[in-house]
Amino acid sequence: MLRKPAFLAASLTVAHLVPLFLKPMQASWGWSASMPMCIPKSGGNWTFADGSASIAAGTSANVTCSNGDMPFVMTVMCPESTPINKTMDPEWWSTCGGGDSCKASREIGDDIECPEASTTAPGATAAGSASSWGFSASLAAFLLDFEL
Repeated sequence: MLRKPAFLAASLTVAHLVPLFLKPMQASWGWSASMPMCIPKSGGNWTFADGSASIAAGTSANVTCSNGDMPFVMTVMCPESTPINKTMDPEWWSTCGGGDSCKASREIGDDIECPEASTTAPGATAAGSASSWGFSASLAAFLLDFEL
């Protein structure tokens, strides 16, 4: 059986050690007023296909190229957020900061690439040019002159 001084010393030691183990589990309710959001990276030549300016953390969205072409990667993901503490979610904490509102949006889409806008090759005619209309007019004249 422990004597009173030994019991007291052991109790004080445990009392001082408990906070060291519990500190990583402290709660922080994080960003309840304004949730973390993702936006297309600046300088990117794509947008969210549904026309929205941003998407919520933990969701994905289809993308479309600004020039109308199909992107090489069709979907982008906004990383999930775990607003428990800085240790559990360092990427979002560095973007949002502390408090009940996320202070900034996270840029995503480094892997989204769109083909460059196509151009007409030298010597080729673009759709709607005089020579393509001339061919269409010749074809129409031939079809109208054709008798069944």
